[in-house]
Amino acid sequence: MTENIEISGKKKLLFAAVLCLLPILLLVLAEISGRAVVFFLYGHPGKSYGIYKSDPVLGHFPAPNTYNHLTALNDYAFRNVENVIEPRPEGALRVIAYGGSTIFSYNLRTEETWPYKLERRLREGLGNPAHQVLNGGVVIWSLGHLLERIRRDLPVLKPDMVLIYSGINEESNTIFLKKEGRNIHDLVTAGHYSAAAVNYPQSSWLHLNSLTFKALRKVMASLGLARLFAGGGEDGIGARDTVDPSILKNYIEVLKRFIALARSNGAEPVFVIQASREYKFITDYSRKGAETACGPGVRVVDAALAVDANPGGPGELFETNIHYSAKGADVLAEYLFERVFRNPTYSACP
Repeated sequence: MTENIEISGKKKLLFAAVLCLLPILLLVLAEISGRAVVFFLYGHPGKSYGIYKSDPVLGHFPAPNTYNHLTALNDYAFRNVENVIEPRPEGALRVIAYGGSTIFSYNLRTEETWPYKLERRLREGLGNPAHQVLNGGVVIWSLGHLLERIRRDLPVLKPDMVLIYSGINEESNTIFLKKEGRNIHDLVTAGHYSAAAVNYPQSSWLHLNSLTFKALRKVMASLGLARLFAGGGEDGIGARDTVDPSILKNYIEVLKRFIALARSNGAEPVFVIQASREYKFITDYSRKGAETACGPGVRVVDAALAVDANPGGPGELFETNIHYSAKGADVLAEYLFERVFRNPTYSACP
């Protein structure tokens, strides 16, 4: 009788262990199966899955030679079909476009983004097949994040020009800084500029390493429950209809450093004022930034002028209020080509 009880106890223990391990085994199986499916559907030879890597300074950073279900990054972690052309051929221009999702263009295929189309236009219009426009857009990154990236990129790549298309993400950066316990007003008052949040969802270990987690997060987002994964609501945006003075001051000071760093590395900075389908105050950061850029003689191009001149109106140029459609990318690329490269003295500065 005692022996039967002991056997029964061992069975219960084994059953409990199986119950505990089963969810883990199922998750591992789901992860392996998911990665196999993604590789089969979207895989690129010589590239690994997951376009971000962990970074001690910024939380996450674009990873070279990677892909996901949307796109792939090249050998220097730019969203380009080609790798960086090295050595650079005689007379070839190297341009890098820096900004957030409005450059990265997650809603478009790589060949539909405006940096890609600008590159095509440069090659056709200026007659050099080695001209290259590198897409340095990173979703939700502020100019402070991008400042750290150019510290790493420019000394190595030595571009001829950097296009700055930023401003919209300064509010989001402020919200995530607040979640870290860092207040933008206090930072600016103390003279500490360029603070970059390191706690974006893309920086989490699960997001960086688990396809299953990202798939679940996407499903939850479609159900309106993405806040469960973001650590709370993004309160702040929408509470105002004008720029925040502290956020603006930080943006301006970072922009000055960005311009100076570009020039010190031999690159011409060109500031592109952000446009939108309908007016939103967050584009005012970019517009006010243009005033600062004009001061030290930086050329400025106003994307809103291209949007306003479109015969079909702004609606057909955007898929969201701030993200260009394929047609919008065509319009902006042509506008930049004519203003920046066809006319090297053009500037929207007064």
